[in-house]
Amino acid sequence: MKAISRLSVLANQLRSPRSSRLYATMANDLSIKTEYTMLSGHRIPALGFGVRFCSICTSYKCLVLLSLAVSINIVFCVYHALLAFAYGSSGENVIAKSWLIYPKGLPNVRIPFFHSYGIQLFLKHSRPADVAEEVVLHAFKSGYRHVDSARVYRNEGPCSQAIKKSGIPRSEIFFTSKVPPRAMGYEATKSSINSSFSQTGLDYIDLYLIHAPYGGKQARCGTWLALLEAQQAGLIRSIGVSNYGVHHLNELEFYIRELEAHNGKGKGGEISVGQWELHPWLARPDIVEWCRKRGVVVQAYCPIVRGQRFEEPVLKGLVEKYKGKTAAQVLLRWSLQKGFVPLPKSVTLSRIEENADVFDFELTDNEMKLLETGEYAPCSWDPTTSDD
Repeated sequence: MKAISRLSVLANQLRSPRSSRLYATMANDLSIKTEYTMLSGHRIPALGFGVRFCSICTSYKCLVLLSLAVSINIVFCVYHALLAFAYGSSGENVIAKSWLIYPKGLPNVRIPFFHSYGIQLFLKHSRPADVAEEVVLHAFKSGYRHVDSARVYRNEGPCSQAIKKSGIPRSEIFFTSKVPPRAMGYEATKSSINSSFSQTGLDYIDLYLIHAPYGGKQARCGTWLALLEAQQAGLIRSIGVSNYGVHHLNELEFYIRELEAHNGKGKGGEISVGQWELHPWLARPDIVEWCRKRGVVVQAYCPIVRGQRFEEPVLKGLVEKYKGKTAAQVLLRWSLQKGFVPLPKSVTLSRIEENADVFDFELTDNEMKLLETGEYAPCSWDPTTSDD
């Protein structure tokens, strides 16, 4: 019997928010596939392993292959579970599924031999949904009127409770939610929208975004159509996208034109808002230019880079100049002067107040240029690069 000819270990990042895949392929008849899925839709770093055999399977090789599959199942599940905890999401489901696949002669046959082997993680710790009502109420008292929520954040309900308890007229509050990556497609998006209204009890939602461009063209177009119908029914005021690359935006623009050609001018919907990670180390000039030409409002999440760049010399110099202002406030000022709608995230009451105190100073043109780093360094996920 020939030995294993090659064992490769590759480090990569998920191109889909839902799964990372391991392939162990035999050169002739038998292969094994193991798929790992994060049900919440988080995009996290993953490892990929490839194992290649050079001849038809024998009993010995079957045992080796099965043993390897078991080992990697365990390693991957524990690895993803730890990452799920680190990324701040409890109750994650990490599911591993494996199949024996016979591509020669029986291309569509899958025989499950390890089905749903995995770990379900229940690590209770503070997450945004646990404190959403309290911090949103405090934000309202501090002058905020825009609440950015999402199905995947699991905080629509608490946010809506804060809206109802605030005493502020509903017309003065702007509430956003998003279609989760796992709910892409026409029917799934309709269900997602219905669930949003069930959980919030609101009469309307101001803005509903497509959270990420995953699922393929058909799913993206189906999701847009479901949002458009909800908008036409008066349930949603405005619709838009999040994390779309320019190629996704072009695809959607073409689909809108198709709808208008079939249903009449103005009947394809309008991309009112786009949301992306934006800061001096990820300025996305191509996407911003695309939006500016079409009048799309640009929202910036992670505008303070999760605090990861506060020690940058250029930023420290500006903090030194503007006494009493923090690095976070300087970055929010940059975002505002770029014409973005910054969406700072915090559960710390004092920082919520601090993030709103950015209207009593202004960066000079030269200082804005100093913050043009030219880097492409996401601190979060980056679905814009997906070619799905």
